[in-house]
Amino acid sequence: RGIERDDIERGIMNEKIALLIVLLGIVLIAGCVQQFSQNEIQFTDMNEKLTCVGPFDLRDKEFIINSNEEYKKLSDYKSSSPRCKDFELPSIDFSQYTLLGKYAQGVGCSIDFVKKVYKDDSNKKIAYSIKVVEGGNCEKLGASMNWILIPKVPSRYAVEFNVK
Repeated sequence: RGIERDDIERGIMNEKIALLIVLLGIVLIAGCVQQFSQNEIQFTDMNEKLTCVGPFDLRDKEFIINSNEEYKKLSDYKSSSPRCKDFELPSIDFSQYTLLGKYAQGVGCSIDFVKKVYKDDSNKKIAYSIKVVEGGNCEKLGASMNWILIPKVPSRYAVEFNVK
């Protein structure tokens, strides 16, 4: 009788372990499926072309620009620096593209802004992620509007900004 009971308890324990493994597998697969529903999309960095717009006047702002009318309003934030005296906004075809901008800053001897953009069709959103990479122990402030040009954002899609 003791052997039978041990065999039964072992069998129940093996069933519990197998069920746990199956559940963990389902969770891992579901996580991978969710991850693959977001596709990284290519973008054009526009910081050099829009260097005379902001960034310090635009602290805590984010932009989703889909028309020439919205775009022209950026002239209100033109730098008063002598090098920007003759600055004009570069031409953008807003029937094909959307301009995104998000202020971010960091402190250090070197500051990088690593940008990634993802399109999530299942949730109808564009996720714009900016990672601020600070290097060294300097107290130099660096800021950027992180202007990028992406393929036209479809109507009914939300744009989500994330600065890390």
